[in-house]
Amino acid sequence: MSKRTLVIILVISVSINLAAILTFGYHWWEVRNFRREMPPRWIDRGPNLRRGLLKHRLDFTEEQIDAINARREEMRPKMLSLRKKMLTKREELSRLMRETEPNREKADSLIREITSLRAEVETRVFESLCQMRNILTPEQQKQFIRLYERRLHPRGMPPPPPEEPPGQGMQGRGRPERGERGIR
Repeated sequence: MSKRTLVIILVISVSINLAAILTFGYHWWEVRNFRREMPPRWIDRGPNLRRGLLKHRLDFTEEQIDAINARREEMRPKMLSLRKKMLTKREELSRLMRETEPNREKADSLIREITSLRAEVETRVFESLCQMRNILTPEQQKQFIRLYERRLHPRGMPPPPPEEPPGQGMQGRGRPERGERGIR
C-alpha cells in the first residue's frame, strides 16, 4: 500500500472513531442531565407571585399578592417537610422491591404511611386554596375555579360523569346483549 492510501485510511478511521465518541458522549450527557437530581416543579415555583401566570390571569392587586405570598411562605416549610417524608418512604419502598424476598408487611406499612402523607398534603393544599380563594373578588374566584378545574382535567379531558343513582348501574349503556345488534 502506498503511503497516501494509508494516510487516507487513517484519516477516515480517526473521523469515524471521533464521530462515534462524540455521539456516545452526547447521548451520555443527555441521559445524565435527564436523570440529574432536579428539584420537582413544586419546590421552587418561588415565593414571589408577582410574575406568575396566575397573577396575569386573575389580575391581582398588590394587597392580594402580598396576602397570597404570605400564606405561601407560611405553608411552604410544612409542605416541603411532608413531601420529603413521602419521598423517603417511597425510596424505602423502592429498596424493599429490590430485595429477593420483599417483606410484604413492611411494604404494606410503607404504602399506608405514603397514603397518609399524601392525604395530608392534599388536605393542606385544599385548605391553602380555600384561604387563597377567600382573598379573591367574586369574579376572580370564578376564574380561579375555572383554572383549577382545567388543571384537574388537562388537554380537553372531560371531568368524570356524575355518579349514577343507586341501582341504576350501566343500564342503557355498554355492550348490547346478543341478538340486540342492529343490521348495518
